[in-house]
Amino acid sequence: MDAPEQERLVDELERQRAFIDGYNDYIATNLRRAEDLIRFGENCRPSQIRDDILRAAVVFLHATLEDFLRYIRSPEDADSDTRRFSTTGRISQFLSSVQIPTDDVQKLYPSLDELMQRRHQIVHRGDLKPTRNQEGERDPVPIEASKVTEWFETVINFTATVAQYKL
Repeated sequence: MDAPEQERLVDELERQRAFIDGYNDYIATNLRRAEDLIRFGENCRPSQIRDDILRAAVVFLHATLEDFLRYIRSPEDADSDTRRFSTTGRISQFLSSVQIPTDDVQKLYPSLDELMQRRHQIVHRGDLKPTRNQEGERDPVPIEASKVTEWFETVINFTATVAQYKL
């Protein structure tokens, strides 16, 4: 192997290492925050406060997913990108555009779709039921910690699987 080829390989390894470090810093913080909210929410009483804490975890999980996908495109532009990932169809299109196959993550799409739909319900509708109760008010839709934990694990599995293609 000649010197220019060795230099190219070293540069590539440094780039991959920088991606790993950036990934860990950029994504792990929000995942820890979401996990802390889930754990706190699991043990919180009364239920309305618990559910609101879990709703915050859902929003963090979706933000983590979007930030990760933006980071895949360009770590330098992750904060300035306005691309939104509100469906798995958009995620698939994006992954294809950066030459990352979707075969290994498609099994996670049903859970990701649920997460994204619930996040939309929380952010745009206050997570309120469409019908009114006997007092004429709209009650919040209950949310289960086990479901948010499932989405947490899905986001971890998705990001880890996709990150493999960048390493």
